[in-house]
Amino acid sequence: MIKHFLVIFFVLFQFSMFGQTERVCTTCGPEGQADNRTFIPVSQRTDTPYNGVVKLNVKRWIGGAYGTASAIAKDMLITANHNVMWDPFLRYLTFTVGDQDYFLRKSDYKVYHYHQGLIHKKTKDIAIIKITNPTKFLPENTTYFAPSLTPANDQEYSYTMVGCPCDKQGEFMSKSATQEGVRQDLDSRFLVYPNLYTCTGDSGAALWYENNGAYNLVSIHHGKRSFAGLTGSKNAGIKITQDVLNWIEGLR
Repeated sequence: MIKHFLVIFFVLFQFSMFGQTERVCTTCGPEGQADNRTFIPVSQRTDTPYNGVVKLNVKRWIGGAYGTASAIAKDMLITANHNVMWDPFLRYLTFTVGDQDYFLRKSDYKVYHYHQGLIHKKTKDIAIIKITNPTKFLPENTTYFAPSLTPANDQEYSYTMVGCPCDKQGEFMSKSATQEGVRQDLDSRFLVYPNLYTCTGDSGAALWYENNGAYNLVSIHHGKRSFAGLTGSKNAGIKITQDVLNWIEGLR
């Protein structure tokens, strides 16, 4: 009896923790970088590549969350796992792609977790939302981001992230970093970008670079994480590794 009570308490606590993103704007930073972002107006959200960025709203029976996702196929979105945890308790998803709004009932989609378990594993904070109802597939003109391995350090690329942060009421905000501004964590599972300003709502946003017209997605934004050699907690994303690529390909 006590064991069952503790499990129920733990689940409700997790709901409250992950559901607070609907009500509270928290964990913004780092200080001094908020103005180093570019507002993407609605009129540009149908342009490439912004028409592949997804403003995501998740409704659970208790609480919910909002965040960012990215289109990787006409029937697939990639986001942070903590945005869509506890999928048996999900009620529905709403999201916006370009100028189109979508409402997905549970029969319209399936969530796949890179890690599935009672305890959230931060090092595997990636999930795929697969749209199963063909009438809800993304428009033909959608930009699809390509999950990719991080390029070698001797290749010079500019990295970009477009998310829907709470401090801007979920509007699209773009921020960029040079190759030197993106660091690989020592355990090789994270990419760290200490000078990109992010907030609640950016969770699940892609970090990507453009090469020959392709938008290569190299990590999914997780949030804050301590990084050896840096002071304090820094912004980090879950790196796209070969194992992640294999997992995604198995879902197509």
